[in-house]
Amino acid sequence: MKELPPDDLEQSLPDTEPPEAPPAGVHYVGDRVRIVRSNGAESYATIVEYDEVMECYTCDVGGGVLKYGVEESYITHVDHTGEWAGKHFIGRKVRIPHLGGRDADKNGVIRGYNEQWETYIVAMESGAIETDVRYEEMKVPYELIKR
Repeated sequence: MKELPPDDLEQSLPDTEPPEAPPAGVHYVGDRVRIVRSNGAESYATIVEYDEVMECYTCDVGGGVLKYGVEESYITHVDHTGEWAGKHFIGRKVRIPHLGGRDADKNGVIRGYNEQWETYIVAMESGAIETDVRYEEMKVPYELIKR
């Protein structure tokens, strides 16, 4: 029996590095959006699923009809009030990753903004209210541009 050279042995060892995280979509499942349909018309819809391989969405356009393969460029957000709160809108879904616990303890909705301290008030899915949340502490699935 012949021994493998050291460099061959190193190549056969399993990789201990964690796999690279898959790319995430920029919309949450459940977000209300407006999409451009195949015929050019726009419809209100709800994000149902994100396909990480194809980088597109499945949207429920109502009446049990799903639209598959919707690219991000065909989606417009409608889940906010239009009222600015600092750099975000009132009603925008956010995630506060540094909070411990389950997802309901980390996911919430912006309910207010303190201009003096430049902090946000966030109603968490768990029912808790987080005050004094800084912009840097929040993650959003996409960035809204003020025009």
